[in-house]
Amino acid sequence: MRHTGTIWWDFDGTLVSRPSMWADAGHRLLATHRPDLATGPERFAHPLSTGFPWHRPDLGHPELTTSDTWWQQVYRHYASVFAEMGWPTSEAEPVLSGIRQHILDAAGYRVFDDVEPVLSRLSQRGWRHIVVSNHVPELPALLDDLRLSTFFDAVVTSGVVGYEKPHHRMFEAARAHTTGDGPIWMVGDNPVADCEAATSFGVNAVLVRTRTGFHRRAEDLWGVLELLHSTECEARS
Repeated sequence: MRHTGTIWWDFDGTLVSRPSMWADAGHRLLATHRPDLATGPERFAHPLSTGFPWHRPDLGHPELTTSDTWWQQVYRHYASVFAEMGWPTSEAEPVLSGIRQHILDAAGYRVFDDVEPVLSRLSQRGWRHIVVSNHVPELPALLDDLRLSTFFDAVVTSGVVGYEKPHHRMFEAARAHTTGDGPIWMVGDNPVADCEAATSFGVNAVLVRTRTGFHRRAEDLWGVLELLHSTECEARS
């Protein structure tokens, strides 16, 4: 099969939807073990807006070299948030692994309806696919559980790389998994971390499922398919 080019795909918000998953995970754990303190996921919105590995992409976290060390960092932040809510760390620590179980449960993710048909058509036209995402170390297994892994030649996740988009190290890691000639496109829903960062790295980009923030946009993946078809036609003319 001919090689047309490579597409780097963001995961959450682009291929799947799981709104407020970290807040929901915290709320569920609290509701299960300390229902007297639980109100709703919205209570976690502000406390969880900072403090996680992905909140400082300028610094990176290369010291979190295994899944367990990565998750321990996440647990420490949840423990501090729970302590502020009145749940002592000594009581919360034994059950914090429930956060990991919740986030890795594929049943909580909804794959957008356009993902499989568009990826199939692009693959048939010679495009290779790589996931390039700020996500958990176990993202390859999660993609497998979602029955999406067969579409992708590689999965580049910040939980393994140690840096988050828009850091250039994430795109360097993606480039290392990109083989063959042809154009490279980044497709994502974040105008800064996905699109502006990719173009600064010398890669084409298209913003999807987000209406503003970048000059090249598509409403959904069908729009991405149409855009890439147009660029293929221009390249041949």
